[in-house]
Amino acid sequence: DEADNAYRAGLKFAKGQRSRSDTEEVFRKRLWGYLQRRGFNYSLSTGVVNQLWQELAADPLDGNEDPATD
Repeated sequence: DEADNAYRAGLKFAKGQRSRSDTEEVFRKRLWGYLQRRGFNYSLSTGVVNQLWQELAADPLDGNEDPATD
């Protein structure tokens, strides 16, 4: 469904584009714009951005391997 598609698209973009130095504002603007350009509506895009910020902010490694363990 559309919500799942928006989430998956947003997650892929966020993990590929997010820098640890990005502020919350920068993250939200970039991801929201990306979802809007893909045709997702305002409400859905806003919800996905909020969800992904909470999920990724809670994971300090953003799902990446710890470089110190290499």
